[in-house]
Amino acid sequence: MIRRLVRVALGASLLLAPLLLAAPGCEIKEHAMGTAPPAMEEPPPPAAPGCAQAPSFVSLSPLAGKEVTGASFAVDRCRGEIGLAWTERGTVRDALWFVRLAPDGGFAHAPVQLTAGSAARPRVVDTADGFVVAWLDARHDASPATCTSCTSEVYAVAVARDGRAASAQRLSEKPGPARDLRMARSESDVVVTWCDARSGENAVWARRLDPTAAPRSAELRVSAPGGTASAPSLSFSGATPLVAFSLEGLGTPKIFVRPLDGTTAQRPITDGSRPELVAHDGVVTVLSQGGLSGAFLDFVTASWTVSRSAPAPASTSYDGTWALAWDGQTYWALASTREATLQAVRYGAQGGVVGHAGMGFVGDASDVEMALAGRSVIGKWRGQGGVQLAVSPMD
Repeated sequence: MIRRLVRVALGASLLLAPLLLAAPGCEIKEHAMGTAPPAMEEPPPPAAPGCAQAPSFVSLSPLAGKEVTGASFAVDRCRGEIGLAWTERGTVRDALWFVRLAPDGGFAHAPVQLTAGSAARPRVVDTADGFVVAWLDARHDASPATCTSCTSEVYAVAVARDGRAASAQRLSEKPGPARDLRMARSESDVVVTWCDARSGENAVWARRLDPTAAPRSAELRVSAPGGTASAPSLSFSGATPLVAFSLEGLGTPKIFVRPLDGTTAQRPITDGSRPELVAHDGVVTVLSQGGLSGAFLDFVTASWTVSRSAPAPASTSYDGTWALAWDGQTYWALASTREATLQAVRYGAQGGVVGHAGMGFVGDASDVEMALAGRSVIGKWRGQGGVQLAVSPMD
């Protein structure tokens, strides 16, 4: 059960579509730049059958007994299935594996090994035909089995629903220690973003893929020169990807957002670090670490103005491992805390806590991810018991 409330502040608006976009066959409603989103007072009705299906299990440790070093998941919202990728300790660094979980949590096919080793930090998104898995790969390092600050590149592969994997695609072309890998998708595109220091300073890069993981563009530097960029987060405004990231080294750490539309430069949003970005219904919302005051939600308008309210009273402090999502009416934040709890808290569109979802976990959690499907919150984290998944009703 949730024992404490999350600390969050709320405040303003921009224009963009949901971070967790509807699966094929699911309706997406968009609003023109600068227009107000619809009134948001009552919970949305259940989605049509087949378009927003949640897994039916309550909690699951699908990788029990395995020495897992990293994991990621995505939900096929039209089937209630989960694509799960993980790195497992092997003879040469970490091998990368993938499995599709049926709605009841059982394996829908035998686990598939995607790499023999040298993999780290996987990320997964769902597509119409299956899933795309991206990861950091140290195969180009001189000593991939023993390196600590590895020369790692970004790779991606499409995996069909039956577990068949296509050929892996190398996405980054400049050897260096890549990190902070993230991925998001629209109906037609997948975008991968990461950080590396090929230019002498840590910068955010991105690349657009098609649903088969084949590159549709060259690498793009997202962050402007100057300072150390880190912790990118992705969302889509219709067909336009947005990247939020933090920038340090020029005074107080600041959060920037850049639309990858070919014309718009990065825009300063607020002081803070470790952003999570959601775009929906003409609004851009950033959850970030705001120093000793805890976490904040900042709302950005179409003219790039920002407002933030005072933090909600709470006795909880974040450790900065969190996820953010929009369910069509309210925001959901899933966060680990320094008090060793994992909290899923629901916030109204204009501010204020309006509900909770119990994830059934108390303890140190890391590698937190969250998805919404139907009327359920699906959380993933790593705790003392290994990788854990839990499904909790929104209401």
